[in-house]
Amino acid sequence: MRNLFPVFIALLLLTSASELRAEDFDLGKNGQLSVAVPEGWEGKAKEIPGVGVDITVRPKTPRNMACKLTVLFIPAEQELTPEQVIERWKGTLGQFAEGSVEKEAKVEKLNLKSGVGVYASFTDPSLVGKPSEPGNYKVMSPGMIHLKKELVIATTIFADDKAAPEFAVLVKMLESVTLKEAGEKSI
Repeated sequence: MRNLFPVFIALLLLTSASELRAEDFDLGKNGQLSVAVPEGWEGKAKEIPGVGVDITVRPKTPRNMACKLTVLFIPAEQELTPEQVIERWKGTLGQFAEGSVEKEAKVEKLNLKSGVGVYASFTDPSLVGKPSEPGNYKVMSPGMIHLKKELVIATTIFADDKAAPEFAVLVKMLESVTLKEAGEKSI
């Protein structure tokens, strides 16, 4: 019976962490970004004048995890296809892979309702086996989401453990991202 207690606690944490609620972030003339934020977490948005909107999602209680979504508005003359966006993003991963435990980028796809999304995870070898320090994350998972030609989202999950239930919840949060055009339903 005693051996079942850790399993019960893990299931309880997974269940409570997996509850998501829709939160909309204003993108001005570009509509609203709808994100299913985990229960017990909060999202804060800050405009980046002339560039886009920076959204940070953090737990309300002290846990060493966060997720950043940087919405970038792409000028018409610089629009890229989803494939071009992903290829350019992959080109930035070498710098992270070199100094990581993984030594190479394992690109994982996000299962989006609309658009294309990917991410990869990198572990800092200098932090492996050490106690967690607030704001000093052991794992960084950069990603890219292409919802439409005029809008891309650079994402990063920060965590201490990719195997933690909350990490999977943050991936689901990224997969929930939808765009509500001004005066339209989510796409």
